[in-house]
Amino acid sequence: MTTPAELYALMRQLDRLEELREDLQELALRGGATADAEDEDDGLDIEEIDVAALTAELSDLGLQSLDDVERRIAELNARLDEEES
Repeated sequence: MTTPAELYALMRQLDRLEELREDLQELALRGGATADAEDEDDGLDIEEIDVAALTAELSDLGLQSLDDVERRIAELNARLDEEES
């Protein structure tokens, strides 16, 4: 049986992985380039992504790609589903 603290840690890790996935998807849409503070097409501010920090965090987690992140998210979701049943 998983303790509430362990469940909370799993959920926090899942949330962070989902944020990493969003950053990786945004970088892919930009063609891997980091954007300036403003998107010229629509004038909307774009969150600046620190690619070096993102790469370092992925490395610390033993992940290298968007596929790795999505695989880890699926694993954590499966663990959470097991705990709920």
